[in-house]
Amino acid sequence: MPKRHLYLAVSIVVSGWFTVALAAEAPVSPELKWALSYEMPSYKCKKPKLRQSNQTADQFARFERKSKHYARCVADYQTQAIEDHGRIVAAAEQGVTQAQAEILVEKLRGIESAVIEIGENSVTQLDPKEADRILSIPSRSSI
Repeated sequence: MPKRHLYLAVSIVVSGWFTVALAAEAPVSPELKWALSYEMPSYKCKKPKLRQSNQTADQFARFERKSKHYARCVADYQTQAIEDHGRIVAAAEQGVTQAQAEILVEKLRGIESAVIEIGENSVTQLDPKEADRILSIPSRSSI
């Protein structure tokens, strides 16, 4: 199942839970307080760029290392966002009011859209023509 469909399915199921889990005004648990005040953490991953001046295989290797670091950064960010998503769902299962449910659904939608958008925009592949240009051995006449 593609990620987008998985997140949409989770959203639909969670929305169903909220309507079932509506409760009368009850004391708010610390976990629910956290969920209601949740803010998405800032996205600090920097996508590496290969500049025109980087003509050597060493520079290409450096770009590859930076790309791997970027991919780990993106994966860590997405993992944390998905864990936060789970915590919000768990907090909602304790029972929430309609107003609280609406707030939590918006927060869940924000997490889902951020995770999907970051996943779609995180590709760091190098154009094959650019890779050939960087890695090509110059002709002997230019040496």
